[in-house]
Amino acid sequence: MIRILSAVLLACLCATVARADEVKLPAVESTSPIPVARPLQEVKLSAPSIHALPGGGQLWVLERTGSPLVELQIAFLGDPDALDGRAVLEERLLATLLDQALVPTLEPLGARLDSARTAYGPSVTLQAPTETFEEALGIVVDFLQRPRLAPSALRGTLRRWRKDEQRSWLSAGRVAQRGELRALLGERHPLTAFPDVHDARRLRRRHLVARNDAVVGGGGLAILAGELDPAAVERLTGRLGWLGAATVSALGAPSVPEDGPRVVLVDHPGTAWVRVAVDFVVPDRVPSGHAELLAELLGGGATARLDRRLRDELGLVYGARASLHRWVGFSVLRVETRMETGHAERGIGELADLLENLAGYSSPAPILEPELVRARATELFEEARRLDSLHGAACLLRQQALLGQGVEDRQRLLDAMARATIPDLEAAARLVLAPERASWVLVGPADELEPQLENVGLFPSTLWSSRRAAVGAGAL
Repeated sequence: MIRILSAVLLACLCATVARADEVKLPAVESTSPIPVARPLQEVKLSAPSIHALPGGGQLWVLERTGSPLVELQIAFLGDPDALDGRAVLEERLLATLLDQALVPTLEPLGARLDSARTAYGPSVTLQAPTETFEEALGIVVDFLQRPRLAPSALRGTLRRWRKDEQRSWLSAGRVAQRGELRALLGERHPLTAFPDVHDARRLRRRHLVARNDAVVGGGGLAILAGELDPAAVERLTGRLGWLGAATVSALGAPSVPEDGPRVVLVDHPGTAWVRVAVDFVVPDRVPSGHAELLAELLGGGATARLDRRLRDELGLVYGARASLHRWVGFSVLRVETRMETGHAERGIGELADLLENLAGYSSPAPILEPELVRARATELFEEARRLDSLHGAACLLRQQALLGQGVEDRQRLLDAMARATIPDLEAAARLVLAPERASWVLVGPADELEPQLENVGLFPSTLWSSRRAAVGAGAL
């Protein structure tokens, strides 16, 4: 029976192929030209038009011809020195409550809302189709000016926050993230103002209303991206007229180790893994663009040095990466990985050697031309990828504005990357990756890690519990 069915199917297939050969399909002539992609080098951030708002703030408008969506980002800018754990908690809860209250109303308009708290303060991002954007914006602005915070919603949000915060003490990733910032910047820096459970217990609805009034009234910057006619821009300028003037305050620069590397060990018992982070504050005299290329060359992908050596050749890690973090006043090149606790001595030793060799110490490892070509091409591709999306372009423009830079500064950075040579990057590596400038943070069981660290010449100067790294010191 199976053979008969197979024969029938084969015959039908052959007949179908035969008929297809006999049928002449009409030729289709396209009247529209095939789009030609621009070279990556020509993809650049357009200059925005800047509009003064009645309240003193600014609206930066980025024209995106042909975009069916409009995106607005509002970055509220307060005084970073006035932040403490409680203020950070209130701003985070406000962002959560704003999303919870408005998403059901905005979704029928095809709008998306994303509220968060950044290093510089709270931010609100609204994206919607052009035809419904103004209606969606009106809903968001009305809530910001007259927040409706239901006590039941606040209680539920607080309960979820407490549970998440308690889980953070058990998460090596969260502990490492916060521990890195504390080790680099100290415990009294705006970026390390972490809330604790005592802040949550004292919180009341009136505190959130007062914080919202302070945030909204404190001024900020608005970024608008999309295809909008002048009349629409004028209407939106009026709708955002309440946004006051604000300036971005420079965050306190981190201290740089002077007498050898700083080593912070965060005791996180019961884990089989150690998380490793190494931070290098980039000296001011390193030219623009060179630190970005150095981070890309070191750990920007599967073929970069970190993964090639530590993962592919030695099998000590599942992956490692390097990235450059930029704030107002300073930049930090960060190297991150994790490895099994039993292999920590060898893994950390190999990582330290790799960084020293790239910096030209002990056994110098010269930068090769293919490495520079790959790093430059990857940075250019990522820039084009960001600019290809409405959200990516708006985020990049906001980043430039918060850093006190314009579109021309971004272009100068890209031009510097294009001109950078191997001697340029080797000089940058000597300045940035000097071993005595390193700030190491290691999260894992201290009793197992401490002797392994000493065997590779790293002596912890600070020992924290995982809870101290994860929450404010006042919680201990």
